[in-house]
Amino acid sequence: MFKSYSLFVCVKYSYSGEWFRVPAEEYIEKISSMVGSLVRVHLIDGRIIMGRLISIDPDYLNIILEEVSESESEETITVIPGTSVGYIKFIKIKSTVEDSIEDKVLNLLEREPKLTVNEIARILNIEPKEIRRIIRKLKRKGLIKGRSDTSGRVGRTKP
Repeated sequence: MFKSYSLFVCVKYSYSGEWFRVPAEEYIEKISSMVGSLVRVHLIDGRIIMGRLISIDPDYLNIILEEVSESESEETITVIPGTSVGYIKFIKIKSTVEDSIEDKVLNLLEREPKLTVNEIARILNIEPKEIRRIIRKLKRKGLIKGRSDTSGRVGRTKP
C-alpha cells in the first residue's frame, strides 16, 4: 500500500507579510503564468540574480532565466536549482493589455529605479537609442528625474 504525499511550497505575501503553505502545483501554475516577466531571484546564500523568466521545471522547481546585463553582446541563460531559491520578486508583471512604451518604462523605473538605459532596452526588447528618447521626453514632462552621477541610471519621481 502506497502513501500519497503532497509537495507544498511556503509563500510569503508581501502585503500581509504572512507565510502560507501552498500546494506545489498551484505554485508552478502561478509562476508559469509569469513567464516573460522580469524577476529578481534571491538565493538562500544571499546572492541575487535578475532576469527575464523563461521557464520553470515542474519536477524539481528549477527556474530558468535570461539574465539582464549591461552588455548587449552578452546573453546569459541561467538555471537556478529549486533548492537554492530563497524567494522570487516579480519586478515587471507581463501585461495583458498593451501599455504604451512610456508607461512600460515608467512602470519599470517605479519598481526598479536603478535600472540603466541598456537594461531597460534589453527588458523591453527596444533599442537603447529609443529608450533614451523616451527618457528625455519623460524628464521634460517631469515624470522622472536624472541622477547626478554618470552611471547612466535614471529614477522615477514620486507623484
